[in-house]
Amino acid sequence: MSILDYIFYFFFYSFIGWFFESCYCSLRPKKWVNRGFMRGPICPIYGTGALVILIALVPLRSLTDNLYINEAVIFVAGMILCDAVEFMTSLIMEKLFNARWWDYSDKKFNIQGRICLTHTLYWGTCSCLFVFVLHPIIDIYLVSQVSETSRSILTYIFLTVFAFDLLDTVINALGIRKFGIKLKAITDELRMLSDLVTTALGIDNNVDENITVREEIENKINELKEKYDFLINDVTSSKAKTKKRLFNASPRMKETFINQAKAFEELLKDIKDTILK
Repeated sequence: MSILDYIFYFFFYSFIGWFFESCYCSLRPKKWVNRGFMRGPICPIYGTGALVILIALVPLRSLTDNLYINEAVIFVAGMILCDAVEFMTSLIMEKLFNARWWDYSDKKFNIQGRICLTHTLYWGTCSCLFVFVLHPIIDIYLVSQVSETSRSILTYIFLTVFAFDLLDTVINALGIRKFGIKLKAITDELRMLSDLVTTALGIDNNVDENITVREEIENKINELKEKYDFLINDVTSSKAKTKKRLFNASPRMKETFINQAKAFEELLKDIKDTILK
């Protein structure tokens, strides 16, 4: 296969992975859930996994004359390679978003919550199905029916659209990362203010006896609240559609930021109700 063929398969399997994962995740809420973090209908991790299998494992299906040995080799190699892809993708996404895209910490035999035994076995099984069943069918009855010229044209179109989509997604992802860092920073600053006031003045109405100190505390709280409101409005405004799509595509990431926001609001309420009462 040529490089263009591999790129074509990358987009094809990225779409297939996006479609089935979105369908699966839409069953529980009974409404459509777009699991793609990009604007287009693709999940690149599936395309990447498919490419790894195409390049590294498909040639092994005829490794020996014994089908069972070939299946065993592909099963084990598929587990290792797909786990490596999932682990590295998790690491990169966490660096990019400053939040976990998925987390298997609640499952047994996991490594840093990025991969786990259940999914490892799943990847091994899927690798065998992909090599011996899925890809041969798709290659013979679908892809081969499209002329090489048409595939090349489609690939170039996909590449162009993908490049712009990826650029837009990365820019917004970096914006979300900055949002998380800033939100944590103002929450930590509010927590430090709460600790300092509690330690220095206590909570026995000493703050009320010092009007200047009280006003300084209230001004600082209002300043932090303004920063908080600005951050929240920035990611929930009508102009932040891509940011909101990224949140909706990853419930884990969305939950992380919701918990950070709750921590700030609860701490703010505690200061107002207790320290400045």
